[in-house]
Amino acid sequence: MTEKPSNSSHLGSRRAGHLVYVAAVFVLFAGSYLLAAEETADSGLALYRVFSLRHISAQKGKEYLAQTKLGTVSQLPGANTLLVTAPRRELIKASAILRLVDAKEPFVIKAIFPPR
Repeated sequence: MTEKPSNSSHLGSRRAGHLVYVAAVFVLFAGSYLLAAEETADSGLALYRVFSLRHISAQKGKEYLAQTKLGTVSQLPGANTLLVTAPRRELIKASAILRLVDAKEPFVIKAIFPPR
């Protein structure tokens, strides 16, 4: 004999389907809301990072970043390190510049296009 499926198991899978649908909609809307909140909060929020320099002096690194006008740069006493305080995007740019110029070869930084 074959058993007939009960209504309770059919209703359980139906409820699970509705639950998955509601959860997906919630994640979709909450995720976009959180991303929008992150963008607006990040625009004015200043972060900091400490950079240890190997090949150039902290004073030279400070000069490079002063030319780019990225964030606030402070030289930490006693070590060849810089403290850079800036919004997230500027901090990423400062990090890329310092990784590039912290080499044995000398660099010249010039603006090719005006900053936006």
